[in-house]
Amino acid sequence: MVGVPGRSKGCVTCRRRKKGCDKNEPSCHQCIRSNLKCEGYGRELVWVNNTPNGENGKAVPPPPQGKGSSPQQRPWSVIYTTKKHHSNDTRVALHDSLARSAREELFFGLLISMSLPYGHLLSPKASAISTNGWVAAVDEYYNREPAIRYAALAMSAGFMSVEDKKNQVAQHSQLTLQGLQAYNRAIHEMVKGLNDERRSKNDGVLVAARILQSYELFFGRAPDWRAHIEGQLALFMARGPASFTSGQAHQLYVDGRVLVVMLSIGKRTKSPLNTPEWRTVPWRIVPKSIKDKLMDVMEDIPYMLVSYDNLCACQDPDRMNELYQILMLNCQHISNSLDAWEREIGADLDHFDYTVAGTPVPTPQDDTEISLVYLSSVYWGARLMLYSTLGMAMKYAAEAMSPRSDSIPSFGNSPASSAATGSTPATSPEDAASWSTGSSYGEVPQIKMLNPGIFARKIAHAVPLLYGPAAGAMQGASGLFPMALALRYFATTEPPGQRSVESQMVYDLYAKPFVGSFVGRFLNDLQGPQLSEEQKRDVEAKAQKNVFWYAVLGSENIVRT
Repeated sequence: MVGVPGRSKGCVTCRRRKKGCDKNEPSCHQCIRSNLKCEGYGRELVWVNNTPNGENGKAVPPPPQGKGSSPQQRPWSVIYTTKKHHSNDTRVALHDSLARSAREELFFGLLISMSLPYGHLLSPKASAISTNGWVAAVDEYYNREPAIRYAALAMSAGFMSVEDKKNQVAQHSQLTLQGLQAYNRAIHEMVKGLNDERRSKNDGVLVAARILQSYELFFGRAPDWRAHIEGQLALFMARGPASFTSGQAHQLYVDGRVLVVMLSIGKRTKSPLNTPEWRTVPWRIVPKSIKDKLMDVMEDIPYMLVSYDNLCACQDPDRMNELYQILMLNCQHISNSLDAWEREIGADLDHFDYTVAGTPVPTPQDDTEISLVYLSSVYWGARLMLYSTLGMAMKYAAEAMSPRSDSIPSFGNSPASSAATGSTPATSPEDAASWSTGSSYGEVPQIKMLNPGIFARKIAHAVPLLYGPAAGAMQGASGLFPMALALRYFATTEPPGQRSVESQMVYDLYAKPFVGSFVGRFLNDLQGPQLSEEQKRDVEAKAQKNVFWYAVLGSENIVRT
């Protein structure tokens, strides 16, 4: 019986994370500051067999036990030591379980250190407002689901390849290839898992799908990224809302729901999760967080976008007035819901708002504040979509609708209606009347109109904080959605070839090490084929004439011409 190799006398947690340990008892201060469980100072003991029983003196793992059993497939290679004859070499051959543990800890530690703020799992408070709390499930299901191990290896190899390339290490291409091979193996294991009734109902498959989605964002292509999100959605629907009421399953759902909402907005279609059951049952045990409530609002935005599409496509003047009212009632619903959310979050929303905090905005001090940057940016993105749609509706109404007094709303400084709104947006005037008091058919609600550019600029000042050295790659990737919204606004409102200070701030993120360059490439991939500078200027000029919120995350070109 031997101890785990290593000279460190620190706690088990710090040894695993390769961090310095002050050896304080009963818990070291490194673990306390990182909000981690200190696992003490004992040494794990394992039995190993140092008797060479393989060919030419090679030590081999014990044969599989049981009829028809086979060695466990694994995404790494273990080179066993050889005890030469007539040698004084007394080194022992580590059992495969020990060698595997060391290798897995290396890759898992790298995944966490490069992915999350400050290189450790999120605190409970940060998990409640971030989209990356699900990463804690990787550790829990790592040894249960083979697809997770391969997916984690793919991500880790990709990260290491980028670091080696930056440091001009010649072998970086080999790591890239190994990451791709592990990715393909993870896909193979996912297929096997979905064909296995027991594995398909396990949270581990969802965890693997989420890692693969992240891999595609950093190292793959936008269509495959969307495919993994749709795969997660299919797993949600297959299991039903009652499967996600507590524990890691609940965290996986609430974080994965954010991606489904983004995809629905991009496709301008109702989210399949936007039903009374899916919006209530998963929170029977755990109350909704402030993030969950914001996602409820975001889930309703496709109704607004589709109602605007229907209005623009209508050729019947009589039908136009009805469609216009549906659009305005949906805008009112979104506006009232955002007002209520803003009141609930309170002063926290001002913390990274440059109009309140000044410039430059404060630097986040912990993972909770980094998560708050993300949440604030998503909220401003929702406001940006709301007021852009209102502005386009006002312009369309002025140009296309009959000049009746009850057809054109007042967009002055009147306050947003205080009418109560239901949980489902309007799809017809009768629908809307059931939850909008004071608005009968033929009447249009009054909504306060704000300049959407205000919110695009707030995003531009805050999003760079998600690309700081302590933020982690996953947190930077989570800023993709609000960043894309701000970029589209600037592209469609600024003169071709000219950029405002805020617009340049967002474009400068593309030059940020690692995350910025990958997110920039990914956004370009979302927009379709690459254009020459002249073509880009022509597209932007056309977009100015027809400002249209179009499939920010869809497969089509963002700008409709």
